[in-house]
Amino acid sequence: MAWSQPKVNWTAGDGIGSADLNLIGTNANGYEGFINNLHLVKNSGNELKIFDGMAYIDGLQKIIKKPSITTKLLTSDRWTSGSGVAGKAFAVTITNNVFYHVFLLSNSVGVTDIAFDSDYDGGNILIDSNIQAAGYIYKRRIGAILYRYGIYNFFQINNQFCINFELSGEVTSIDPIFFPLPSKNIILNFVKLTVDESIPSPTYGVTFSTTAEGVNYTEHVLPGETVYADLPSSTGIMEISADLVDCNFSMKISSYIDNRGAY
Repeated sequence: MAWSQPKVNWTAGDGIGSADLNLIGTNANGYEGFINNLHLVKNSGNELKIFDGMAYIDGLQKIIKKPSITTKLLTSDRWTSGSGVAGKAFAVTITNNVFYHVFLLSNSVGVTDIAFDSDYDGGNILIDSNIQAAGYIYKRRIGAILYRYGIYNFFQINNQFCINFELSGEVTSIDPIFFPLPSKNIILNFVKLTVDESIPSPTYGVTFSTTAEGVNYTEHVLPGETVYADLPSSTGIMEISADLVDCNFSMKISSYIDNRGAY
C-alpha cells in the first residue's frame, strides 16, 4: 500500500530555523503537512497532555502555534473550551477498544484548543455547536489514542506510538469478534497473532481479516502458530473468526505509525 508523500517532509521533533518562525500566522503555502512537536502523553486515566508546538492547518493555509502545554479529558462529557476539561465532540460515544483522534483546533486569529473525535476527518467536530460557537472552525489532526477503560498506555516517538495492547478470548465460527481499526493513514505494525494449540483439530484455525483501500488482507493462523504482520491502514474493522471449531486467540499490537495529518 502506497502513501502519498507530504509536500514538505516535516515530522514531529524536526528543528526549525528563525526564518521558518516568521511563517507563524502568515500564509504558508508550500508548508502543507508541517508539524513540529505537539507530542501526546497520557497524564492520568482519562487525561491527555498535549505539548506545545506548531502545525499547518489547511483551512487557514497557515502555520499555527500552540504556545503551551494543556490537558484534555476523554470522557463522556461534552467538549468545553480550555485546559483540564472535557474534549469529546458531542456526537461521539466513548467505547472500549476504539481509537479516538486528537485534533488541534484554531480560530481565525490562531487561538488554539484541543478536541477528540472518533471520525478520522473530524466530522463530529464540524457539527458540534459548542466548538463552533467558540470560534474554532479550523482543525488539524495530530494523532490517535486508544481507549480501553481510560486512555490506553502509550508513548510517542515522533510519529510512532508504542503500546502493549492485547485482545484475546474465545471466538466461534458463528460469532466473530470485530475490532475497530484507526482507519486511513495509520498502520498497525509488529502485530502478533496467536491461536491456542490445544484446539481439538489441527486443521482449523482463526482468520484475521480487514479491508484497506478496497483490498482484503487476511491472515489465517492454525493452532499452535504465531504470525507476525504489519496491518495496513484501513477504513473498516478487523474481523476475527474461527473456521469450524471454537478457538482461543490472541492479537497483540506493539505500535502504530501515524503520519498525524501530513500528506
